[in-house]
Amino acid sequence: MNSRFTQNAKDVLEKAAKCALKLNVGYVGTEHILVGMLEEQFGVAGRVLGDNGVTADRIYDMIQELIAPENGISVKEREGYSPKAQELLEIAANQAARFESAQIGTEHLLLAMILVGDNIALRLLNTLGVSIHKLYIDTLIAMGEDPSLFKQDLSRKNQEAAGKTAYYLEYRATKNASKKKEAFTINKIAISKMTYQVFTELEDTMKQYPVARKLNILAYNPI
Repeated sequence: MNSRFTQNAKDVLEKAAKCALKLNVGYVGTEHILVGMLEEQFGVAGRVLGDNGVTADRIYDMIQELIAPENGISVKEREGYSPKAQELLEIAANQAARFESAQIGTEHLLLAMILVGDNIALRLLNTLGVSIHKLYIDTLIAMGEDPSLFKQDLSRKNQEAAGKTAYYLEYRATKNASKKKEAFTINKIAISKMTYQVFTELEDTMKQYPVARKLNILAYNPI
């Protein structure tokens, strides 16, 4: 385990890996890290979660009941973490640096779990009726930091989410425009083929029937 983690944080990740193994999945996800936090009761994250009424047994049961096992091969990243869990670890490292901590602690893991955005762990907490805002503030207080930082972090998080949404909408609009242009071109080609076929058949008819050919000439050269 990387030495940049505190012993409590290492224990969280080890317990998360054991939870994933017990559930017979091929990756460690945010939900398993959440269980690891709750089982590591000496860490800041475990205490804060416990004070908010969350228990390891309840989360574990919910994972079994609500989350279908995924194909571990398709989501596996380095060290066996899911993409969201890997992002969580990266944000936790950023949080540790932000608060000038020499190592990544369980408190940084919990902050990162909230900041990473939509993930399974947060969905489970929301299902339990846990206030994510309160959880974030409680973590800051437990760290001895200014709880008003939450507003700053929330504003930044919303701006990033808005930016991602705008990019997605622009991408969809561009993609749809491209599809419409492609469909128009295909229709144009199809109509051209149909027109060519109609005039070819008409020309064959003119050759077979002199009277019809004469009428056609009159039609295109009115007196």
